[in-house]
Amino acid sequence: MMKKSVPILLTIIVLFGLLSIQATAASFDCKKAASWVEKTVCSNPELSKLDEQMAKAYQDTLASLSPEGQKETKQYQKQWLKEIAPYCKARLKLKFVDDTDECLKDVYKERTTQLQQSLIKFHGRIFRNVHVSHSETKETCPYAFIKQELTYPQIETPRDKNEKSWNTFIIQKVSDDLKLDTDNDCTNIDVKYAVIFTNKHLISLQREEFSYNHGAPHGYTYRASFSRLLDGNKKLQAADLFDEKTRWRTKLAALVSLQMKKDEEEACDVNQSALMEIVTLPSNWVILKDGFDIQLNEYACGDRTAPLITIDWKTLNPYLSKKGHSLIYE
Repeated sequence: MMKKSVPILLTIIVLFGLLSIQATAASFDCKKAASWVEKTVCSNPELSKLDEQMAKAYQDTLASLSPEGQKETKQYQKQWLKEIAPYCKARLKLKFVDDTDECLKDVYKERTTQLQQSLIKFHGRIFRNVHVSHSETKETCPYAFIKQELTYPQIETPRDKNEKSWNTFIIQKVSDDLKLDTDNDCTNIDVKYAVIFTNKHLISLQREEFSYNHGAPHGYTYRASFSRLLDGNKKLQAADLFDEKTRWRTKLAALVSLQMKKDEEEACDVNQSALMEIVTLPSNWVILKDGFDIQLNEYACGDRTAPLITIDWKTLNPYLSKKGHSLIYE
């Protein structure tokens, strides 16, 4: 699959920290309301209430973040404030909403939720979700409007060089993953990187991308996973988990095949020659606390929707190496 890009978002990522802002709080004086958004908020009690809630979430978030997190949040809040008016006016023009008040209510609720979910505590670590959003009216696009969103995690207040390296790696990976040709400039895209599992040795993430072109019959969702060893900032390899002497590849393929046959919902016409390669690739694994998921694909299941197979660590224990045991259990 060809990767999709969010070129404008990449620019924002590179520039983060260079901007600062005093957020437009809900307590602003309506007598001094100047912008279209401010005047609309002041004229609608429900919007005014939502503005208060968003402003409180913003201040609470800043109070809980590190200086670096505060800098990011201030920058992205400024970007969000700047784009509210053109975004809602474009949606009204395209008849995606009945009125601009409806659109403003939606964006205020969405932003409040984003701010409230900025910090995630996960197995001894605190991650902050960095959210970047960009909307633009573009006459060269079929519907003259695009929206691009990106969410990715950072370890809040890294404790050592390994955690600092992980943060740097994620920013670089996000940038690399989203670099694209200009043919997709009209694509509406929402990319989320989410932490699935973490312990003192590794962090496992899942990348979910939803893209949509106006006029297309439906959108497209793509998922990929990757795990990173903190010691040395290295990609998790199969050799890090499994003992070659146990013939784990053959055993794992057999376990997956057996599970698919037992579960009618997961059953599909398995291409056995491809199954071995698919299930033994770490890029198809989602590392979890109790085991890992293996995402199959069309090569294993023909035209059927690819199933997600879960194998628990208890079942996999006989095939783990000594290093694998320490990575998962210590």
